[in-house]
Amino acid sequence: MKNTRSIRVLSVILSLLMVIGVIALNKGTVLAATDATTGLEYTIEGGQATITAFTAPAGFGGALNIPSTLGGAPVTGIGEIAFISTSSLKSVVIPSGVTSIGSAAFLSCENLTSVTIPSTVTSIGEQAFDSCIKLTGVIIPNGVISIGAWAFWGCSALTGITIPNSVTDIGWE
Repeated sequence: MKNTRSIRVLSVILSLLMVIGVIALNKGTVLAATDATTGLEYTIEGGQATITAFTAPAGFGGALNIPSTLGGAPVTGIGEIAFISTSSLKSVVIPSGVTSIGSAAFLSCENLTSVTIPSTVTSIGEQAFDSCIKLTGVIIPNGVISIGAWAFWGCSALTGITIPNSVTDIGWE
């Protein structure tokens, strides 16, 4: 009888540990995937998608219209170095809902001529558009609070940039 009771108690404890493990795993799960149509790699965490990399799909003409959802989750961020040195990228439209553009996200995209930044973006990371030598004009929407250091460094064709009053922090280092 003691042996049966010990087995039941042990079974209950193991069952609880399994349930706790599944709950912990679900909370910390990060899904990584690639959208074959756009060539965008992304992660989903907390129900939100962040673009992490880009590989131009066959026949890519240079104009990228980032979708507002990937893998069923809203796109809210462009991660660090997501598009770094993508020479095939000529223009990019960032969808409403994106709140941050990571550090060096578009660093050395030498053929990038235009970018559309939505009003939902609140931060532009360090070196985000550094060395985009063909980028000619940028309108930073009202709502952006911070612009990282060297965000537009080396943009030699840049003839104009509009910075709204909402910007309270522009990095220097």
